[in-house]
Amino acid sequence: MTEETAERIDSIVDGAEIDQCSVKQIEEMGNLEAVFEQSGTVGWQWGGWIPDIVKGELVRPHGDLDYLYLVREPADTERLGGVLDQHGWVTKLEKGALVAHKGIVESGFIPVTREGDVIIWKPKDRHGTIIFPASWLPAEQIEFLGVETHVADIRFSYAMKMLSPEHSRRAKDVQDIEQMALLLKDISEVDANYDPNVFMSEIQVDPGVFSGEALTE
Repeated sequence: MTEETAERIDSIVDGAEIDQCSVKQIEEMGNLEAVFEQSGTVGWQWGGWIPDIVKGELVRPHGDLDYLYLVREPADTERLGGVLDQHGWVTKLEKGALVAHKGIVESGFIPVTREGDVIIWKPKDRHGTIIFPASWLPAEQIEFLGVETHVADIRFSYAMKMLSPEHSRRAKDVQDIEQMALLLKDISEVDANYDPNVFMSEIQVDPGVFSGEALTE
């Protein structure tokens, strides 16, 4: 981490305490945008960081970064892994997804495909498919603490956590669900399409996907 990056993030959080790992994770969010571009694809953050990014502030510490990335041909995963290696990441393929670490930062990269107006995710360790609107992976970036990053719509992360078995939810998952529910309520005041009763019907999940533990993210 450069001194300039640390000073920039410290100034943005306005004196709030921020741990070293969070600073490094935020820095890598920006670096990973260049990695995806060099790889010829796009990656979108999802999962636990979403409440932080939507609110524009740090809500809690996070263990890793989680991404969905678009695959257009079989070689895309190998290409992304190669570019990650060039940028100092150590990668391995695990259950069809790339798992990587760079210093104290860990990240997971899950491949998805697009067919028309929908995105398809086929978890390698599950029986079934997850299908959701392509509009949930927007082309526009979001600025978060001075870093530009692509982010999956909050509806996706909320749906994934809500659809996971209750017995598999960790304390941080419950916290994230509560945070996202409040954010969705705020958003629904200006956009009726964010009504949970509406958008939860837009995602199709085969029963076998959530027959065991929650999806890793």
